[in-house]
Amino acid sequence: MKENPPSSLDGYERGVYTTLDLSYRVIPQPAQKFFHFISFFHHTAIPIAVLATAARNKFEDESPLLPHPKDHEHIVKDLRELMCLNGKWS
Repeated sequence: MKENPPSSLDGYERGVYTTLDLSYRVIPQPAQKFFHFISFFHHTAIPIAVLATAARNKFEDESPLLPHPKDHEHIVKDLRELMCLNGKWS
């Protein structure tokens, strides 16, 4: 997908992937992380209320039912930075 198409009807030399990749590179790092995060959700059902509740609880489990993976703390830290501006849901 990164390669140019063999021919172009409108004279534009870049493929869709290349164009999106160029746009993605110029947006700020927090926005890139946010887009990566929401890419795991269905485009019409991003659970904003669930994210807000989790952020208000600082993404901490009240009573974990399963053991956390080894990178759990790193993930929680990233979520806090991504979803909370100055430590508050934004």
